[in-house]
Amino acid sequence: GVDSIFLMGHSMGTLLVMEAIRQLDLSGQTQVIEKISPLVLASPDIDVDVFRSQLQSLSKRPTPIVVFVSRQDGALSLSRQLRGGRARVGIGSNISILQEAGIVVIDLSDVEVGNGTTHGAFASSPTLIRALRQLNVARNTHISADHDRSDPFAPLKALRDLTAGIVHLPKKTADVEPVHTSQNC
Repeated sequence: GVDSIFLMGHSMGTLLVMEAIRQLDLSGQTQVIEKISPLVLASPDIDVDVFRSQLQSLSKRPTPIVVFVSRQDGALSLSRQLRGGRARVGIGSNISILQEAGIVVIDLSDVEVGNGTTHGAFASSPTLIRALRQLNVARNTHISADHDRSDPFAPLKALRDLTAGIVHLPKKTADVEPVHTSQNC
């Protein structure tokens, strides 16, 4: 009886999340997939080609899909080496491919995380955590104000405003004029 599900996976857990969604789709449970809003994949340790295949196999997709990437992610660099050089989605070398697939990409390559690893940067930046909370607030406000989901990217525009400079919107929304802020993650 819920209206929406905020679903998030991290690292190798993103493969499990994507496979669960694929299985829901294959079993005809698309009503569950339609309620996933947003789907957040943080530092996805998924082969780029496997991810593309997973997306293409879905008759229904969660909306929006948000992917956190970082070119500085040491864990994903190691994963790439261990898997014969196969590119990982979360390493950020494929942002344009993700955008063309309608995915919002948040690039954390330049986010300082102190002494930690960038593999968990999405969870260690106070500004980014506030932005994710704002996404949920914006989504709920949007739905309750209009009772209309005609602009599924409205909450992402709010997220973009909070994290200007690191968000890459899908190609079909790229014509929205960016808002620049002085906040640092």
